[in-house]
Amino acid sequence: MIRILLASLILTSSIIHPGSMLWEPATVSAVDLPSKQTLQKQVNQIQTYIRVSNWEQAEKLASRMEKTFHENEWQLQLLGDEVEIEGLQTSINRLKAAIKEKDSVQSNVEIAEIKTYIRNIYEL
Repeated sequence: MIRILLASLILTSSIIHPGSMLWEPATVSAVDLPSKQTLQKQVNQIQTYIRVSNWEQAEKLASRMEKTFHENEWQLQLLGDEVEIEGLQTSINRLKAAIKEKDSVQSNVEIAEIKTYIRNIYEL
């Protein structure tokens, strides 16, 4: 919560309303941030697909998770540090490669890392 409030203060900027000289602060609220549960749900679903060897669905969902990450990267950076964010991105890329190779052992290693990064990013 402290990181979110701090991020809100850091990202406060000024907006001028057309036709007036009034300034209004613009902030990012916690509602705008991607939820931990959404990311965890995606990872858990990928893990289920891998467990039953549904590689096609696992690959599709891993690509969707990568897209979600890129769409929300700057918001995640408000919560985690640079090492965690880069680690998450690297693990997602390695997971996609492992899925493409149908390597269940490496896929599960990357899933464990992704879960750890998600947990760490959302902790204070």
